[in-house]
Amino acid sequence: MTETSQAESAQSESTLARRVYQSVFLNYLLSNFGYYTMVPVLPLLLAAGHNDTPWFVGVALFALTFCARASCLLLGKVLHRSSIRLMASGGLLAAAVGFGLLTVAPGKVFVLGCLVLAGTGVSVNTLTARTYIAVTLPSKSVRSIAFSIIQVAVNIAAALGPIAANLLFSSSARSLVVVPVAALYALGAVGVFLTVQPGVRPSDHGTREPRLWTAVRDAVTNPEVRRVTCITAAGWFLYGQLFSALTLHIGEMTSAPLLRSSLFTANAVLVLVVQVPVSMLASRKLEKGLTPVWFLRAGIVIFASAFALMAGLGSALWGVYAAVAAFSVAETFFTPFTGVAFAEISADRPAVEAFNLLQLAMAVGEPLGSFSGGTLFSLSSHGGVEYLYWAALSLGGLLVVAVFRRDPATEKTLREVSVPTRTEV
Repeated sequence: MTETSQAESAQSESTLARRVYQSVFLNYLLSNFGYYTMVPVLPLLLAAGHNDTPWFVGVALFALTFCARASCLLLGKVLHRSSIRLMASGGLLAAAVGFGLLTVAPGKVFVLGCLVLAGTGVSVNTLTARTYIAVTLPSKSVRSIAFSIIQVAVNIAAALGPIAANLLFSSSARSLVVVPVAALYALGAVGVFLTVQPGVRPSDHGTREPRLWTAVRDAVTNPEVRRVTCITAAGWFLYGQLFSALTLHIGEMTSAPLLRSSLFTANAVLVLVVQVPVSMLASRKLEKGLTPVWFLRAGIVIFASAFALMAGLGSALWGVYAAVAAFSVAETFFTPFTGVAFAEISADRPAVEAFNLLQLAMAVGEPLGSFSGGTLFSLSSHGGVEYLYWAALSLGGLLVVAVFRRDPATEKTLREVSVPTRTEV
């Protein structure tokens, strides 16, 4: 290849990379702004509309988070053969419709249907956007920039969304919170359709079709996959408390919208600030032989410390702030390394199947965590024993770390990997 052709090839790759960067930033900024405007007040919105059945909050949160994480497990073959542009924009439109109809849905069954539709749209968009990066960008370094851009977009949205949510929710027409959420998802759909390269399909890259039951079987029978899957599911169970139990707890403590939103904004800002030194530390440790699974377990230990703070100090607002700070640090240790660990144990799989394996663990952990936070926490709160709920979470996290302690023979395959960005919604 001549120097001229090499320069033209490099320029072409640079142009493609910039187009992907712009597309994923717009996608994740708008869609996550919508998501983080919705979920901080969703438990309160559901409780206000269905206060006769407290269990419904837990069921509804489970429906949303399960579909947001697991829907693509059933759509893998369709997504593998379909246009990424159409699937991503269609997923965003589905989320816009699901969230937009939420407060006018006639009855609990229709509310659940709206949340299922919205969650499925979120799942489709998330998976296709990740796949778009994997199949279009030529190198790990270029892909890492794309994921770094996603992290910036997600955390900007996570910082601003709760403020918008609580300001809207504090008004007399609190149900109108769904209108800007639907609008953000609809704008995201238009942006994706205009910026994603047309005609790109995961199947164009010659891999076999994804197999759902292969991923499920490996998560059960393969020791390495089972171990990482169980640790990841446990961590996401604990993470699921943020927009369920913690939201309800904060809602009981204060009705001031800015004070409620400040806790979620602080969470997003702390993740942005702490992630940089944690990532630098991880890069050095991974080079010396430490494994991603070590960071997963460390994250769960810090999650456990956050819930221990809630058990002991959660009745005071400053204690809740301290717990949220610990929770944020736990995210920086846990969330990025789920992708690292699954990337290493998912070699020689189609991109859709590899990401679905991670989705499987998240689909088990986070929805159950949301259900627990929406239902069991509510029951403990009504009984005046919230501290027992937080203590149980803390002890459960430590138990997981103790059961899945280090196994060098298993972890030796998870070495020398780069640190990805925070997992997005």
